[in-house]
Amino acid sequence: MTQGVVKQIGPAGEVLVAETSAGVRAYLNICPHQSAPLDGGTGNFQRKGDHLACVHHQAIFDLTTGVCIWGPCVGRSLTPVPLDQLDDRAG
Repeated sequence: MTQGVVKQIGPAGEVLVAETSAGVRAYLNICPHQSAPLDGGTGNFQRKGDHLACVHHQAIFDLTTGVCIWGPCVGRSLTPVPLDQLDDRAG
């Protein structure tokens, strides 16, 4: 995986995996603002460098930490998924 690519894992794309400047990170594909998929269910993520925007209200998350740095849920975090659990979600 190259930096800039976001991959979805799971039958419904419930986990997103991204290569960041700090290494590979995985999070549930759910915005903490309104519990909606960050990609709106399309599989197309709005990413620039280590930042990812939620398509619903443009909350911006730092992918290295999962923390929202701008928007309606500043300070709240994406739910991390341990990388060693990803095989259990693939399918």
